[in-house]
Amino acid sequence: METEQLILHSAQEFNILPLTSRCDAKCVFCSHRYNPPQVRIVEIPPRTLEEVERTLLFLDGNKKIVIGESATNIIEGEPFSHPQFPQIIKLIREKYPHTVISLTTNGHRINRGMIHILQEAMPVEINVSLNSATVRGRKILMGEREGQAEKGIKSVELLHRAGIPFHGSMVAMPHLVGWADLRTTIDYLCQCGALTVRILMAGYGKNACSELKFIPEVMHRELADFIYPLAETASCPLLLEPPMINDLKPVTAGALRGSKAYQAGIKRGDLILDINGRIPRSRVEAWELAQEPGKIHIKVEREGRVLELAWQNKRNEKSGLVMEYDFDMERWDRIESMVKRLSGPAVMLCSLLAQNTLKALKKTVRQKELLNIQPVNNNFFGGSIGAAGLLTINDFYTAYGEYREIKDRPELILLPREAFDYLGRDLTGRSYKELEEKAGVQVIVI
Repeated sequence: METEQLILHSAQEFNILPLTSRCDAKCVFCSHRYNPPQVRIVEIPPRTLEEVERTLLFLDGNKKIVIGESATNIIEGEPFSHPQFPQIIKLIREKYPHTVISLTTNGHRINRGMIHILQEAMPVEINVSLNSATVRGRKILMGEREGQAEKGIKSVELLHRAGIPFHGSMVAMPHLVGWADLRTTIDYLCQCGALTVRILMAGYGKNACSELKFIPEVMHRELADFIYPLAETASCPLLLEPPMINDLKPVTAGALRGSKAYQAGIKRGDLILDINGRIPRSRVEAWELAQEPGKIHIKVEREGRVLELAWQNKRNEKSGLVMEYDFDMERWDRIESMVKRLSGPAVMLCSLLAQNTLKALKKTVRQKELLNIQPVNNNFFGGSIGAAGLLTINDFYTAYGEYREIKDRPELILLPREAFDYLGRDLTGRSYKELEEKAGVQVIVI
């Protein structure tokens, strides 16, 4: 019953349609390989057509339907490995004839027959986890046989020739495959017409084998120094994740080839000054303003010059503007509103990756002394793990103890929502209420 609730929550909250946890790759960077035993994860077999059809009722046809990505404890496998994948696509199209279907795949099963199925199901959007464009690189990173590796590499060429839009991604591990392999993969994806290329810094926990480990701060800087110069001349936006940003300046990462923003002349590095008379406070807010239906008037600064650009968005049409992720300002407004109502200070316990952005946001608060930012080390997973979604109650409690060593007891503790499921439980199944009881302070997940 709990698994079914998780599936329906994925559908309602994130428009995700889980199909199977089965995967035909053995990626060295797979987070599930080195999980501590306390982690509560849900593995699902290939779901029946009846189960899938029932879940379709909980999806929103006005948003793209996501398959192969996870936002909960459910392990998402290779969707194309589902034995009834063609029938599932047909079911989706019968229920939602015009909704974009977004599929994430390692590319093994993209062949001419599958291309035909995807063409019949358009509009679709494919996210190819290529990781390497060389057989050697795929063998090292994904544990593939030569034939599997060749099929995965060939998949992006097939998609490009068929006119099926796709994004490419790779988990960057140059300490295993070399920097030349990373460059070859980026170039190959660009040449094959990828809309964007995402380069993800690998994460490893304390239980990972020694060959996977590196110094996170050094690797992040080396990746930024390698990728950002390439991004200046690449044929599509290159996105380093996590991005190397410490401010909220709405600087563009580019525009999707052929999109409205692209045709209007948006380029990487443009600083957005104004969109339809509104000054965006962050990259996320700029992106959201650029998606509004109707006429978009945008003012940008480029190399010291101010340019005015414009385009027309149809309803439910994306502009194609690409931005690195900093912070959702609606979320920040809620945080600020809570803090303003307090008579004493609040503390935001945040991930290591979010601390610089939150500190930049704190500068905008009139009464800065009422909000404190306390970064949280991930002691549970350890290693290079710095994302909020992998923090546990113990991690938060330890960080709160560090905060209390230098500050008085706050009136309110704020926790990032990414760390908890829809019932307020962390990855080990413990509720955020435990922190509230131990600290004797109100805790809000936001």
